Amino acid sequence: AERIVFCNPSTVTTLYLMDADGGNLHRLSESPVNESAPSVLSDGRVVYTRWEYLDKGLALGQSLWAIRPDGTGVDHVYKNNTTWPAGMSCARAIPGSQRIVTIAGEHHHTAVGAVVLVDSRKSRDSIDSMTCITPEGGYPRLYVNPCHTRFGAFTDPYPLSEDFYIVSHGDEKLFGLYMLDRWGNRAELCRDAEFSCFEPIPLRPRSKPMSVTGVVPREKLASDNRQASLFMQDVYQGLTGIERGRVKYLRVMGALEWPWDQDGIADVLVDPHRKKIYGIAKVHQDGSAYFEVPAEENVFFQALDENFMALQEMSSYINLMPGERRACIGCHEKRRNAPGVASSRPMAMDHPVQTLAPQPGDAGPRMVDFSADIQPILDRHCVKCHSGPKPKGRLNFVNEPSRHASRSHSSLRDSGTICYRDSGKAGIRATPPLTHGSSASRLPTMLMKNHGKAKLSREEFIRFVTWIDSNIPYYGTYRGKRDFVDKDHPDYRALPVAMK
Repeated sequence: AERIVFCNPSTVTTLYLMDADGGNLHRLSESPVNESAPSVLSDGRVVYTRWEYLDKGLALGQSLWAIRPDGTGVDHVYKNNTTWPAGMSCARAIPGSQRIVTIAGEHHHTAVGAVVLVDSRKSRDSIDSMTCITPEGGYPRLYVNPCHTRFGAFTDPYPLSEDFYIVSHGDEKLFGLYMLDRWGNRAELCRDAEFSCFEPIPLRPRSKPMSVTGVVPREKLASDNRQASLFMQDVYQGLTGIERGRVKYLRVMGALEWPWDQDGIADVLVDPHRKKIYGIAKVHQDGSAYFEVPAEENVFFQALDENFMALQEMSSYINLMPGERRACIGCHEKRRNAPGVASSRPMAMDHPVQTLAPQPGDAGPRMVDFSADIQPILDRHCVKCHSGPKPKGRLNFVNEPSRHASRSHSSLRDSGTICYRDSGKAGIRATPPLTHGSSASRLPTMLMKNHGKAKLSREEFIRFVTWIDSNIPYYGTYRGKRDFVDKDHPDYRALPVAMK
């Protein structure tokens, strides 16, 4: 795809569908970070490796996902909530089995490492679902190339059955082909003295995977209506400790990709993701909601209280195709849970699908941008006390450039009054409600009490908590050079633009 990886100026790879002759190339996914190693499962879906780190640790997030061949039904398969191993790749379905075989690798070498069997029926997140059949090397450590270890590394496992696999095995110099069984025994099949051997595939008939019919008619995919719909049965399923009636809205957000034609490089440890607000949907008294979402975008959701403060956030994203209709049980509920037998029809089903509404103070979808959203509020209410050679609380909210953003942004970030996810330190595990964001921060409470006689309007307060819930980004887009060392460059943008 024509986009750049956030932590490295390299091209992002995403999933595409095309005819056998190379025609009708069509992109299936919109990921802002790499997707790779697709393989068809027995049920007709495509399993692949997805690397994403939306407001969480960037080094351990290469997990397995699945998608229908028409781009619908994007679903997590395994490892989105575990730190061990760092990543997984080269997944394949095992004939006649519900398990898959994959490679457990490290962050920069995901496709080489140990050969692992995964049974996601046990869990999609627990290490109990893994069986390592090459235990001599163990699971690769973070940032340690398995090829450099004395045990070498494996890649490209091709399953013949649950008991036997053809694999490529070797070290930093050469790889050969081996027969491997599930007890860890192996025998060499082929090795060249000068060239490595990879991707073994037997020339024999194999069972044809199930044919999956597209769930969205082609005419809808080609239409100008770029919307999908989502039904949530009960937002409180999975929201531990949140009493019923507290969730009033769902905020629909988007994680922006970094386009090829935009200059500069993001600092993933300071300001990793640019966010977009698409709007909010009402949650009914029984916790249900039925609303439209933008198709072909990287969307995620936040459960909000009456003050538009996030009680829980989704630290991943999903893609939907135009016309696609999806449903979920709740928010962070167990993936294997079945919908409960409701005593009455969900209230959302008695209403038409909601069109997303703008938050108070917004005119429609917009970027989250510190200079456009927060700095004017600071200038109006806070700079009088928090400026000069001796600012109160040693917090300077003057809009002056600093090494990474502005002095005011850095002061707020380091003030200790905001609970945000530090991408350089945050793990990838899901966290309970009220762990991060505005509801876990002291600053919104201070603002509600008119701290320092600062009386924010309702719209200003909502802008402030939305910025916190977006994980305090500074820039609204990936446009232009932003590093202060480039201040004399004609494309330097001291004040980032607020619109895409």
